[in-house]
Amino acid sequence: VETVFGRRLWLPEIRAGNQGRRAGAERAAINAPLQGTAADLIKLAMLRVDARLAEERRLGARLILQVHDELLLEAPAAHAEAVALLRAAHDRGVTFFDTAEVYGPYLSEQYLGAGLAGIREQVVIATKFGFRFDAEGKQAEGFDSRPERIRAFVEASLKRLRTDYIDLYQI
Repeated sequence: VETVFGRRLWLPEIRAGNQGRRAGAERAAINAPLQGTAADLIKLAMLRVDARLAEERRLGARLILQVHDELLLEAPAAHAEAVALLRAAHDRGVTFFDTAEVYGPYLSEQYLGAGLAGIREQVVIATKFGFRFDAEGKQAEGFDSRPERIRAFVEASLKRLRTDYIDLYQI
């Protein structure tokens, strides 16, 4: 039998003379495509989550355990507190959030993206760009707001904010 993703399970007992063994193999043949495909999907999810966490390693979160269809992550308390604070602000009527890549640097946009996931359409996000950073990610002197760099700045902010649009983009 085979999963949707092409992983195969060989069941030689399906031709067994012993009825109990054959019945067990038949049950496995029925269940394996569905259960195997579910396992393939969770593995793909784990790989994507792990890759995303690696991209955003400044958040300090990591994947630590997978049980069936659940992934357990470990994240610093600061991240959870920031997300909770953003949700609480929205619950109290705050709908305008102003951030910038320089805050953190990058952490403010990442926290905002996590905190506003699922309610993005209900808020206005303003962010700023053009700051320069050195190789260690610390703010360097001067600005870089050249027109040819704007697309890269926008794409990076969109990714950190987990959205496909920015309401107000400031230099």
